[in-house]
Amino acid sequence: MDDNQPFGSLAFQAIWTDTVQQHPNCTNHYDLPELMELGIQACQRKGIKIPPPFLRSKRMAEDHRLILIRLTSSEAESQTTESAPLAGQPLSNRKYQMALL
Repeated sequence: MDDNQPFGSLAFQAIWTDTVQQHPNCTNHYDLPELMELGIQACQRKGIKIPPPFLRSKRMAEDHRLILIRLTSSEAESQTTESAPLAGQPLSNRKYQMALL
């Protein structure tokens, strides 16, 4: 199966398309697992089978996000408070904060 081709039933594809269209602000990879979960829940409410490749992709997106959180967290810890806008204040790390949302 080509990874760039649609998969699953037409009913699943319609639900996933609707889910993405209803959440236009979910535009980054941090939001993807939550968006996929919304699609899964919508399918389950309607009794529509979720294709295994979609579930695998969701797990991969979750794993990827955890790796990014760890990497970004490590970067934030390696910076000194001297480079912080306010000395003695913890550094704000936008990527890390976004990943936790």
